[in-house]
Amino acid sequence: MILGPAGVFVAGVLSVGHALNLKVPCGPQSGCDVVSQHSSAFWFGVPVAYFGLAGYLALTVLAALLATQPTHAIRLRKVGLAMSGFGVGTSAWLTYTALSVIKARCDWCLASAAIMTLTFVGYGVLCLQKSKPEKRHPWGLTVLGAGVFLALAGVGLQGAEMKKAADQPGQITPAVALTVETLAPRPEYFLGPPEAPITIVEYADFYCPACREMYLTMKSIYDQGRGYIRIAYRHLPFFEKAGHEQALTAAVIAEYAATQGKYWDWIEAVFTAPLESINTYPKLLALAKKIGLNEKELAAKIESEDKSLLQPIETDIANARKMRVDSTPSFVIFAEGVETVGVRMNKLVETLGQPEYQKLINPSQTPGPVPSPSPSPTQGP
Repeated sequence: MILGPAGVFVAGVLSVGHALNLKVPCGPQSGCDVVSQHSSAFWFGVPVAYFGLAGYLALTVLAALLATQPTHAIRLRKVGLAMSGFGVGTSAWLTYTALSVIKARCDWCLASAAIMTLTFVGYGVLCLQKSKPEKRHPWGLTVLGAGVFLALAGVGLQGAEMKKAADQPGQITPAVALTVETLAPRPEYFLGPPEAPITIVEYADFYCPACREMYLTMKSIYDQGRGYIRIAYRHLPFFEKAGHEQALTAAVIAEYAATQGKYWDWIEAVFTAPLESINTYPKLLALAKKIGLNEKELAAKIESEDKSLLQPIETDIANARKMRVDSTPSFVIFAEGVETVGVRMNKLVETLGQPEYQKLINPSQTPGPVPSPSPSPTQGP
């Protein structure tokens, strides 16, 4: 009666995060979002959290039947043992995958694994009791109903908090030594003059629909910044996610393009190309050749997993995790005399429109609006 609603709450919060594409609050390493985007977090294209929620709801119903149907207690106990046993096995596999393969910790997932394990132990103890209960416990329904109500209310409140957090500028972790050079150490990564008072570092995935839509807005912001804004593009490829399988390869090609002086040529080529024209490795090589890159040399470096191209991307991912940047597109804004902030796409234009930024963008003019983006797509990878 306690564990069922507890599981409903945990799986419910994870399900809301998936359904609304919201960041689930997690520990300092933000492992929950990393795990939730991995291919192992989806069965047949459906988030595992949805199956978990359905399972906990079924176990909650089972608890209600046990309280009110003593004549079927032995059979119901066996059903509960089988269901929770399957849940324990699934939780063990998912936990192993998260910690050993993804190398990230999801506290919500660990909580679910603990709840399911305790449920399995509880049913195991009940199954050892051969006798049937002598009477019904109708008060159990009251307890169970209250538990479910509290669980669903908790899911709703947590979902509201997650939505509120999504609408606020992201907070950069103070422990990270934040400098422009830390995040974008090479001049090839920048578009705009080094002396520009505002620098925007964007973390994006070439196959993220929101990033692709945001590219035109970023160009408009840069053009209307009139030399007072420069932009750096960095990588956060969700290559484990369906539809993003070539995201890492595209990022590697970008790093190769940087060595050839064609970094921004590649960025524009990928973001403006139809997705169906860049959804395979050969098509990416063909696009690279089209902008003047050496196709044979590039293919050799990709196939040999050239560390000089992979290392910058690994550093980008590590920096993003440290700063809790875990969705794309996300932006880190550096400005003279202004505290460094991280914002999501739905807050970028609004943030740049604030007086402290407008003074830097329009130093000799009355502060004016920055360009408004086209209707924003759903944020996410």
